[in-house]
Amino acid sequence: MLGSRYSGAPLPSKLGIGEAYAVCLLEAPEHFDHLLQPLPARACLARDPEAGTYPMVLGFVKNRTHLEAVITRAFALWNCADPLWMAWPKQAGQLASDLDFSTIQAAMHPHGMVDVRACALDMDWSALCFVSRRARRHPGVPVASSALGS
Repeated sequence: MLGSRYSGAPLPSKLGIGEAYAVCLLEAPEHFDHLLQPLPARACLARDPEAGTYPMVLGFVKNRTHLEAVITRAFALWNCADPLWMAWPKQAGQLASDLDFSTIQAAMHPHGMVDVRACALDMDWSALCFVSRRARRHPGVPVASSALGS
């Protein structure tokens, strides 16, 4: 397994994790916390929390059977203003899955979500970044510029 610089860029930077960000990880593989190191100053990770609201949620889905359940949990914990990431096993990776880019995208669009960025998390996982359509965002709260690839 490669480290947090799988593609040359630090993973926190690729995901748009900023200073003092609280990041919610849902169903993340055990090794994933290590891939996010070092985190920006005062940023922290919450693994599978029961409650709360987070500026960034990263949900991991292994198969279609659990897709909607993870999406539902992600929406319950997400602040609706910043990016929401959904990850799935790469087809060329070592994890068997019936998911792909199109499946994740199609599952999120009915929830009013628009995909704005894709990235490789490591050799086994890919992720799509979603934001709410403008009409659904909180008034006066901009989308994080890092989610839009700037």
